[in-house]
Amino acid sequence: MLLVRAKAGELSDRRGRLAVILPGMCVAALSLLVLGLTDGSGGVLVGGAILGLGFGCAQPALLALTAGRRAQ
Repeated sequence: MLLVRAKAGELSDRRGRLAVILPGMCVAALSLLVLGLTDGSGGVLVGGAILGLGFGCAQPALLALTAGRRAQ
């Protein structure tokens, strides 16, 4: 998650908040599917890594969107 946040923040500033939030949330949803269908520790690790990637992308853009709406 920490590795993705800085790049996702830059991308949301350049491309727009929704261009980062929607794919990030879709990746996070995919991770929940992986976690729900897994039956071993490898699947849990993969699902957790995918969740970190998705949440790491979506969180900075969501925070910036919230702060921008609050300032208006």
